[in-house]
Amino acid sequence: MAITIGSNIASLNAQRRLGTATTKLSETFERLSSGQRINKASDDAAGLSIKMSLDSKARVFSKAANNINDGISYLNIAEGALVSLSDVTTRLLELAEQAANGTYSSIQRQALNTEAQALLLESDRIVSTTTFNGIKLLNGSAARVNIQAGAEGGADSIVSVEVEKVGVVAATTNSGSITFDGVNDYVGMGNAANLQLSSGTIDAWINTTGAGTAYRGILTKQSAYGLYLKDNVLMTYDWGTSTESSTGVNLADGQWHHVAMTFQAGVTSGTQLWIDGVSRLTTTISILDQTVQAVLGSGWIPTQNFAGTIDEAKIYNRVLSAAEIATLARGGSPDATGLVGQWQLDEASGLTAIDSSGSGNNGTLINGPVRTSTVPFALRGPSLLSQAEARTALTTFQNRQDEISRQRGTIGAAQSRLETALSNVFTAKENYLSASAQIGDTNVAEEAAELSQTQILQQAGVAVLAQANQQPALALTLLRG
Repeated sequence: MAITIGSNIASLNAQRRLGTATTKLSETFERLSSGQRINKASDDAAGLSIKMSLDSKARVFSKAANNINDGISYLNIAEGALVSLSDVTTRLLELAEQAANGTYSSIQRQALNTEAQALLLESDRIVSTTTFNGIKLLNGSAARVNIQAGAEGGADSIVSVEVEKVGVVAATTNSGSITFDGVNDYVGMGNAANLQLSSGTIDAWINTTGAGTAYRGILTKQSAYGLYLKDNVLMTYDWGTSTESSTGVNLADGQWHHVAMTFQAGVTSGTQLWIDGVSRLTTTISILDQTVQAVLGSGWIPTQNFAGTIDEAKIYNRVLSAAEIATLARGGSPDATGLVGQWQLDEASGLTAIDSSGSGNNGTLINGPVRTSTVPFALRGPSLLSQAEARTALTTFQNRQDEISRQRGTIGAAQSRLETALSNVFTAKENYLSASAQIGDTNVAEEAAELSQTQILQQAGVAVLAQANQQPALALTLLRG
């Protein structure tokens, strides 16, 4: 090679190789410090694209695992409530077995029946209050829940779970109802002599999400008797003493409820208010006068108007028994003896509320929905007041226990499926992360070897560059010679 002064090719070559070694050393430091083989797109464009897709899938599967765990929790709460219902039903079976024995007196059976009825009400309370994130699980209002258990948007990523309704019988329906606006609507029922009662029964079906503040009449006869909502709570009013009596039960839940009042004016504790076949209040009322007509949908004409839907209003001139009230709450019809007023609010009649009491006060209102209601389990539970009823109760309660056992089996199968899905999701997540790691993680052993090599090359490059930079000085030696 010629000795030149103008161009130091050896130095340029040493500079280039030193730069290459320094760049490689910098990349090695970056990989070792970050733990990632790919730190920028230029490191491996194709690998980065694949790695990002794999990481995204892994994160989505993490959320799928959360979804499945929520579904398992949903089912666990339902099963826990079913365990409580099973315990209650076992106690009911014990009481029924005891009451079915012929050695007990009527007073002793009354004590057994009192406990049984209390347990039936608690059973219904458990059914109506078991919720997950606001979703009622056991009363039939919860639809099938779809758990997003996969990373795709198709049907294959969905696991459906459903908790069947417990403790209700098939829905009772009618052909229609009428809706009151809470402002001007009411139906006058007249003041025929057969409606001027000092004792009797009134009942109706109602559905409201908010009947209005203060008093709102359902079925009333001002100054005599009536069913009201006050701030959506069922109550009645004693016109003789100007006092109110409240059940404390708020009915503004958008569900159909059967409400009834059995009354005996002037009789201490002779009046009861009933909700869905269950007595919720015992009180005393007195009557001021009988001069005002009976009204549906209003408490004090023309104010205190009810906002919501009313169906099947009736007035009896006798006090119905608890069993007859329960029959009405089931959607059935008790003995018609003493039925002096019945207003069947029938969709088939157009927008007319048919007054079948004979007073001819038909009203025209907004046509309401078909009434669909369910019957609480307490209304199916026979009493234990006689040996025969107790034997019937044994069959009823055993059927209930079988229903609960079947439900727990169904829930257990769904839990097992979700647990299997959860295991699969964790496996998929693990595999995606493993694949991502193969592409993107630093091979420390390889990079450590690379580090040693590039450090040596860098040091050698510095030494060689120093020597190369001295090459032009040889030309001066020749010139001095």
